Amino acid sequence: MKILYSEDKKHLTVILDEAFDNESNESFRELYAIKKPGIKFIIDFKNVKHMTSSSFGMLLVFRERNEIIEKEDIRLINCNDGIKKLFEMANFQKLFMIS
Repeated sequence: MKILYSEDKKHLTVILDEAFDNESNESFRELYAIKKPGIKFIIDFKNVKHMTSSSFGMLLVFRERNEIIEKEDIRLINCNDGIKKLFEMANFQKLFMIS
């Protein structure tokens, strides 16, 4: 997992690894502590080929811990069709911007 800040420090991009699962939990927890007013989060799924149900929990906890209210504040990008379908079945489109 890579964490990148934009030059203006208003966007943080997280590039996930090939598997987004229980083993990702520890590194993903680092994101829970980032509480900067006005920052927008981009979580990039371009490398993800496999994810488990624990991934859904990690995203929900991330949203809650960072006190994010607006779905526009977290974008889940580069999701393949299978991942998009899983997010739709879980109604994640109500909580996150998904593309």
